[in-house]
Amino acid sequence: MNKILAAREKLCAHIEDFSKCGWHERSDTNFERYCIAKDTIQDTAEGLMAHREQGFVNDVYRRYIEYYGVLQAVYMQQDAIKTLFKLFMTPEQIDFAILPNWQGLRNLRNDTVGHPVGCLKRLNRNGISYGNVNYLWSPGTDMSAWVSKDVNLAALLDAYDSEAAGVLDAIFCRLEEECALKHNQQKNPTRAKCIR
Repeated sequence: MNKILAAREKLCAHIEDFSKCGWHERSDTNFERYCIAKDTIQDTAEGLMAHREQGFVNDVYRRYIEYYGVLQAVYMQQDAIKTLFKLFMTPEQIDFAILPNWQGLRNLRNDTVGHPVGCLKRLNRNGISYGNVNYLWSPGTDMSAWVSKDVNLAALLDAYDSEAAGVLDAIFCRLEEECALKHNQQKNPTRAKCIR
């Protein structure tokens, strides 16, 4: 989550710099969405880092709830990043499904704690750790053919950290381009160009 936090900080510093593009002067719902999204990204990243440092508890019941909380925090963070992308990158769109670790975490959440009944997935609550999450799934209608799947949650989170930071960095680059263009037009209205 360090990469996400660093990319978030860079983006927020740009947006909130009074000499930049004037986003800080807005008082509409989009500015509120920005504020809530940036805070959600920070809160979830810091919470996830703190939990990972401590690890899951030994108590199987609390471990399940912690696991649910970890994946729900990632889900909330992803929704906040998607909100920033929509606010600053429109009309451009990104297919988040092309980010394999981003999508992998969403699928893991949906399969094991989001919609396990509908997905026919059974989480092994004894097999929950950052090093390994184990669950069973039925690939078809034959309920005797359960398949065991292991997921390295730590590796998935680390790879996701890079992907999500890349999305935030893309937003930052777009804003820098737009601001440079805007400032160039103000200085020299006849010759506007994008500076990177």
